[in-house]
Amino acid sequence: MSFIVDARGAAVSARRRPGLRIHVPPEAACMPTRVTCRVARRHRDGGRRQPVLNVGDGLATHVLEMGPVGEQFSKYVPV
Repeated sequence: MSFIVDARGAAVSARRRPGLRIHVPPEAACMPTRVTCRVARRHRDGGRRQPVLNVGDGLATHVLEMGPVGEQFSKYVPV
């Protein structure tokens, strides 16, 4: 999923993933920014994008990749 955030903020719900919602409050982005979000999957070469887990650890949910990398918002953005 991809969407634009500006000074007015944004509220987006994913169509393919029920329950995935992103709310960016007003004035959290200082300029228009395209935000991307997708579920991390295995690389084609068999490598993993998901985090390395210790013995006894497990994933409680899917891992999301969000972009642009290094983007910082001036307010808390719940996902």
